[in-house]
Amino acid sequence: MTRKILPVALLIILAFCGLASDGLCSASAQEIYERAKEESFMFKKLAIYNEAIDMDKGLLDARRDRAFILYYQRKYEEALEDLTVCIERGLNGSEVLAMRAKVFIALKRYREAQEDLSKAIESYGQNRELLLDRAITHAKLKNYDDALKDLRLLLRENHNDRISLQAYRLMGEIFLAQGEPEVAREYLSRAGGWDVLGISLPIGMYNIKFLSIFGMLGLIVSLAALIFKVDLPAPRRPKRRG
Repeated sequence: MTRKILPVALLIILAFCGLASDGLCSASAQEIYERAKEESFMFKKLAIYNEAIDMDKGLLDARRDRAFILYYQRKYEEALEDLTVCIERGLNGSEVLAMRAKVFIALKRYREAQEDLSKAIESYGQNRELLLDRAITHAKLKNYDDALKDLRLLLRENHNDRISLQAYRLMGEIFLAQGEPEVAREYLSRAGGWDVLGISLPIGMYNIKFLSIFGMLGLIVSLAALIFKVDLPAPRRPKRRG
């Protein structure tokens, strides 16, 4: 009788130890995640998040934070996987929905981005950045009236900030696409577009990426001027009268 009881007792003890070790593993993963939040160096932070998630796939906060880093590293598919897991398992606040929408926009999946943004706006209020991103998806899908509606809503108060400038620029591009260049000129000039210099650029060129290219070219030219200096003639002194 005793011989039969001992193996059963041993199995129970081993099962209990297994459950306990799982609990310790989760706690350890949480501790690693907390350490990652304190790390300032981005690549090291990502490596620590990876370590925590490898130990506990269900650590949603770590998946969410890792997705933000992956997005800014342009690893959109990996970011999308993490954010989708978070949303499916209940971590579906406006921050997560908004970030997944940005990933969808980067992947040119505009309808899916629009769905996430609409859910976020309906559930958590009319955030100006959410409205701007949804307007972008409307414009990409050529739903210009819906895009303008969102843009006018976020511009009810002129904050003169980055979001407002992007909204004015997008409105200008929409009016250009609709064949209204005079109205487009007004909004592009409000956004600091190059129309103030009398230069008319085709649609799609009034955006941050395009203008940053010209900024980089300007920097290169400036550096070249410093390296290959041209000797200028000495300034002439004005002649004294009398």
